[in-house]
Amino acid sequence: MLRKAAGNFFLTSYILLVLLFLAASFTVYVNPAQWWYVGFIGLLFPYLLVLLLGMTIFCLFIRSRFAIAGIVALIISYKNIGTLAAFRPAAEFRENKEPDHLRVMTWNVRRFAPYYADFFDPGKNNLDAIVEEVERHDPDIICLQEFYTGQGGKSRNLELFQQMGYKYYAFALVKTPQGQLSSGTIIFSRYPILRSYIYDMPREVSTAAEDPVAADILFDGDTLRVGTFHMQSYGFLNRDYQDLARIKNQEDTGLKASRNIYRKMKYAFTLRGIQADIIRDQMRASRYPVILCGDLNDVP
Repeated sequence: MLRKAAGNFFLTSYILLVLLFLAASFTVYVNPAQWWYVGFIGLLFPYLLVLLLGMTIFCLFIRSRFAIAGIVALIISYKNIGTLAAFRPAAEFRENKEPDHLRVMTWNVRRFAPYYADFFDPGKNNLDAIVEEVERHDPDIICLQEFYTGQGGKSRNLELFQQMGYKYYAFALVKTPQGQLSSGTIIFSRYPILRSYIYDMPREVSTAAEDPVAADILFDGDTLRVGTFHMQSYGFLNRDYQDLARIKNQEDTGLKASRNIYRKMKYAFTLRGIQADIIRDQMRASRYPVILCGDLNDVP
């Protein structure tokens, strides 16, 4: 009797898992601007995939006919799985490129600051390391998010990249109140920029200061449009990461911390859905082929 009850519980849990996995797979077709909760489901996809694989294999040994449900769900979701795991033959990166090839680099340089905010020191930056990496890969076009430039010293990053051979650029800059620092998305190019476009992202759908930027670039006798953007982040601060630690450690303040994290994530999911529509419409208006890159701040 107990064994039968355990088996029924397992099968019920298995079917529910299959349904939740399929829901997570179809989140790519649902706009989070209208259905914000799909953002949370999408974040669970990698964990649901591992759990479903394990339970399906186990199910093959106890109730093989029920395993068909999991196998069918995995087949239906093959595109999502391929995006997550990227099952493709490894290809060695060739630093030397062919003369008729175009190499594009995209990078959120985070104002050249160290990645971990706990170790952030305004007097130090990663500029030299980033410049070294750019020079090693030798891109023709660079799209940077959270790029900044200012007055004097190493803060004159705009001039620095121009000296590296990227004399053409399109910069969606935002000046600080002091007027000494400009920050935003930027496109650097070794090829002529015929026209550039800065798309004002409505402030009611963006708390970030960066607007999308695009440039019509003349390459090998043809014109192509390169666009770059920085979509809404969760906006987590140090205290939010401390809240995540409280949740993980199951502290008494975990419930309040969970609410704060949930509120920020819900807000970001909704805004990114609206921003994606705006960026899509902007790029569809191009009469030239489009290369679009940026920081999506979301799962694939």
